[in-house]
Amino acid sequence: MIVILLGLVVLTVWGAVAPRGQWRVLAAWTRRNPYASEPGPVSVGVHRAFAIAATIALGYGGFGMLDLHRSPVQQAGATTSLVTRLWGSPDPHIVNRVVPPILAPPNGLVQQPVLRYQAMDGAHRTPSYLFALKPWTRTGTVAGEGYIGVDPPVGLTALDTSSLVLQVRGDPNCLPRAVVAVETEKSVAVAVYYGRPDTAPRETYVNVANCSTTLSQAESVSVLIPVPLRSLLGTRTVVGLDSKPIPEATAGR
Repeated sequence: MIVILLGLVVLTVWGAVAPRGQWRVLAAWTRRNPYASEPGPVSVGVHRAFAIAATIALGYGGFGMLDLHRSPVQQAGATTSLVTRLWGSPDPHIVNRVVPPILAPPNGLVQQPVLRYQAMDGAHRTPSYLFALKPWTRTGTVAGEGYIGVDPPVGLTALDTSSLVLQVRGDPNCLPRAVVAVETEKSVAVAVYYGRPDTAPRETYVNVANCSTTLSQAESVSVLIPVPLRSLLGTRTVVGLDSKPIPEATAGR
């Protein structure tokens, strides 16, 4: 495909720069008297105009086709600066779990400050850069240890069914265990709760709520948690349970 595209670009550029020379090479040999059949100034001008337009169209189309053929890893690399501007450094990872929001704060867990949010449309996979981010994993975490939500269906990600992503910087010894989302017509009140993994046997049980919320940026782990809502966020505001607005992630922050 790239070879064909380059060949077409060569032809159109040639036609824009030297339309009369191109006619002599490609078409003159088909005429009994080439010099008598050579195109006039108007024909040459029209040929050059079409060649210039075709060159521009091929340029735009070619870049688009090359972009579509890039791997997710390459696409992620191209959006690294955007991700950093939106969410800070280091880049966050996605919690790839389908989260069932609850309506009231749970007992025995630690509320983790929500730093920023971004509205999304999982059904249409926008914004697309989110789907190129790496999934968050915690070494040693297994099913039944309290890790939030459930694995998404085969072939999908948690983002596919979500309308909102929330950023937290959590204690690396803990994991997200619950999300509160209370929806009204004008706002969505949210909160994220962390806890240590449940451990067994019971005699080695670690206090679930023993999680720090005051770690530095270097000591904490930045994650984005997808949250399904009853409908797209739209014009609704995102607030904490204390009704204070949560800032939206924007590139100009």
